[in-house]
Amino acid sequence: MAFTILAISVFITVAVTLTILCRVYIAKYKSEIKKLEHKIAFIGMSSHEVKNLSYEISCTSQALKKLVNKYKKDIENPSLVESLEVDIENIRTASATMGNFVYEMIEVNKIKDLSSIPRVLSKVNLVNAVRDVFKIFKTQSSTKGISVEFHPDPSLTKEDFYVFTDTVRVKQILLNLVGNAIKYTDEGFVHVILSRTKDNFSFTIKDSGIGIPSKDLLKVQKLGHRGSNVASKIGSGFGLPSVIHMIKNLEGTITITSKEGEGTEVSFTLPDEE
Repeated sequence: MAFTILAISVFITVAVTLTILCRVYIAKYKSEIKKLEHKIAFIGMSSHEVKNLSYEISCTSQALKKLVNKYKKDIENPSLVESLEVDIENIRTASATMGNFVYEMIEVNKIKDLSSIPRVLSKVNLVNAVRDVFKIFKTQSSTKGISVEFHPDPSLTKEDFYVFTDTVRVKQILLNLVGNAIKYTDEGFVHVILSRTKDNFSFTIKDSGIGIPSKDLLKVQKLGHRGSNVASKIGSGFGLPSVIHMIKNLEGTITITSKEGEGTEVSFTLPDEE
């Protein structure tokens, strides 16, 4: 009898202790989640301000380009004109990169609730979208001396590549994936392949870059995580998770394969929502 009472007392003590510990941990995690929500909200508000600044820089670079084109015949030194054009293009590229980073921040702010993100659908030609992205990274890829190529399915016409989708997000996806491929490739190539089936478009971005260590492949798909071999490269760890989020929001699919030292291949599908 005494043993039974003792056993019950011990059980109750353990149960109460565990309950208290659970409450402590729950309170701790709720506090951490609250802090994270505040940080994300701050990122969301700040991102819009920086986005406006990025737009102003882009507009200024375009104005400078027009000015140089207007007076280039009056400048006697051709090398000066060439240098100005390169500098203006670098400003435009940096502005586009900053705009892309800001958009990632905004997407991170939205990841909390996928259902709250409206899709703004319009008709876009995917061939033109890829070529626009290539123009943005032209200076960067030329400086690195890597081959950047686009291979749309030759059996299709230009009209076959029109899709009804969220144009802004598609361009942000391409900006991020092509930009990452170029950033992490120091020699070799970056190839973008585009094809389509009856209901879907399929993109593949292949590069001969540094690749992702196998131990990091799942980790880099989560917010704030980067590969263990990219310490020398500037990055946030928000880009790829944002891309995955945007593709899923567009009801597409994405697969990533990579081998450290050999390169990375990212494939994603995009349904035609018309």
